[in-house]
Amino acid sequence: MSDWTEATEKERVEMADAERAARAQRERLAAERRVGMRMVLHAQVNLKSESNFFMGFTENISEGGIFVSTLSPPDMGEVVELAVGVEGSEPISIKGTVRWHRTGEDGHPTGCGVQFDNLDDNARRTIEMLLVTLEKEPLFHDID
Repeated sequence: MSDWTEATEKERVEMADAERAARAQRERLAAERRVGMRMVLHAQVNLKSESNFFMGFTENISEGGIFVSTLSPPDMGEVVELAVGVEGSEPISIKGTVRWHRTGEDGHPTGCGVQFDNLDDNARRTIEMLLVTLEKEPLFHDID
């Protein structure tokens, strides 16, 4: 039986680079599945599930969903009720399903993607108006 040895500094750097590349690839693949254009939106959002309450901030929104930056996202597949507070207007109440989590380099969650479920006419119109006025999110991001 062979003994395990600790990774060298060079190997640790290579593993970290490989993890960053894999994370970037996962994000690119998720973006390719996305139907609507993402728009930058920085607003406070509250998420309520059947058993928990979560608070976070949005980073972007599209016709089909929203990304919520939070250190304790609901589980994937969980149905949530969102209250998105956009400055100068009443919070928008939307139901959705958590479809994916984003994790940081340390492996801890940093947010979740929520797909909208059965938007009512008022919520749909409000989101459409937001999308008309918001800045498009860049297609490419600088890699450090």
